[in-house]
Amino acid sequence: MSQSKNLGDHNAASAQAPTPESRGDTKGARFPKSVFFIVGNEACERFSFYGMRSILTLYIVYKLYGDLAGSGPEGLEAANDRAVRIVHLFTMGVYFMPLLGAWIADKFWGKFRTIVVMSLFYCLGNGVLAFTVGNEWGLVAGLAMIAIGSGGIKPCVSAFMGDQFSEAQKQFLPKAFGMFYWAINFGSFFSFAIIPLVKEDLGYAWAFGIPGIFMGLATLLFVCGSGMYKHVPPERVARKLLAARQQCPATTNPAPTTNPIPATNPPEAPMTFGEKFRAIKGILLIFAIVPVFWALFDQMNSTWVVLSNQMAASEISLLSWAYPLNAETVQSANSICVMLFVPLFTFALYPLLNRTRLLRATPLRRMTVGMVLAACSFVICGVLQNAVSVGAAVSIWWMILPYAVLSSGEVLFSTTGLEFAFSQAPVSMRSTITSFWNFTIVIGNFIVVAVVSLGSGFSQTQRFFFYSALMFAVAAIFAIASRTYKYRD
Repeated sequence: MSQSKNLGDHNAASAQAPTPESRGDTKGARFPKSVFFIVGNEACERFSFYGMRSILTLYIVYKLYGDLAGSGPEGLEAANDRAVRIVHLFTMGVYFMPLLGAWIADKFWGKFRTIVVMSLFYCLGNGVLAFTVGNEWGLVAGLAMIAIGSGGIKPCVSAFMGDQFSEAQKQFLPKAFGMFYWAINFGSFFSFAIIPLVKEDLGYAWAFGIPGIFMGLATLLFVCGSGMYKHVPPERVARKLLAARQQCPATTNPAPTTNPIPATNPPEAPMTFGEKFRAIKGILLIFAIVPVFWALFDQMNSTWVVLSNQMAASEISLLSWAYPLNAETVQSANSICVMLFVPLFTFALYPLLNRTRLLRATPLRRMTVGMVLAACSFVICGVLQNAVSVGAAVSIWWMILPYAVLSSGEVLFSTTGLEFAFSQAPVSMRSTITSFWNFTIVIGNFIVVAVVSLGSGFSQTQRFFFYSALMFAVAAIFAIASRTYKYRD
């Protein structure tokens, strides 16, 4: 079903029966049902992405570069560094592609069509990985397609969810973004918990193939909700519709409900370059400071996996069943913590802090605390890495601590960042601003690649402490910069 067809259906319905949302009645406003399809899509897509990523680091070390890894301690270290570089270069691609996806969505296709088309690339990439196990070029091709697909939809999904809310429904936005992020971690928890076991029992082909099946399911689920969605047309369409409105006599548009654009998101007048720059200047200045957080955060699936692989594996016993806790499955600790922390912070901590003036939980304050917690988690990893490097037997259960600390920082920083990027951006530029937010992740992962490439003479313990010191310094700068930011109503 095309976007234009959905748009016409929506407006026909709104013309027949004005809703509390279209009247601006905040008391009668309801949570939009279309959001549940988007949240479900995100959960399945994240299962696909993190399922593949959960096994990627050690797949590169032992499947692609097994001979190098088995040649001795120096060879293993070299294989580990290669894996870290590949994982973070892939992540750079995933978060660079939102610039293309946002441009296509905002200028030409709109968010709905962009999400559907890019999802097909995503599915194809998973298929390539599944059918070319052990082949280096297969890895490159598969990861490239996944980067195009995942990156192409990334700036559109959260922005498209935000489009479902009218002015009267804005009160639901924080909870919606909390649900969205909870769904991300719901999907990623099961992928981290299940896919490594699939790899052990069925091999890498199925371990890469099952995430591809879930990506297909994510696409199907998203399309199933198409009849309920509200659409903000791409800029070129909005310009034509706005011009048509201005040329029509006032009598041809007797009521707001017959507006050819959904009343929930009316088109903005075309903005000049200068107006656009002034609108987003403050946002971009804030974004310029945040890449270091991502340099730390994305190492949960690279250097942290390498660290965990040096620890003593364990298991979780449930009655007669024992679940293995190893370098790959322990990554699910992040998802568990986030699923616990999102509702705790959203419904308890933030409201409690907002009752006080001194500790009011503004978005930028939350992000600052998140940075500090990220720095603390790397101090813990530095201590653990030093212990295993000197030959101490360290249980993998100790990795739960840094995962919990960084996960709390993630909730404060990342969920807030999504909400901040959407609420502060002009309506016509929301996908673009979201892509700039994602581009900060590109820079963060580039920092990791640079440190691994240029810091080969430094131990991993020294690298962990370097990252923590850098993050503490950046958090201090961010705290100062956030005090001068003026929020957009």
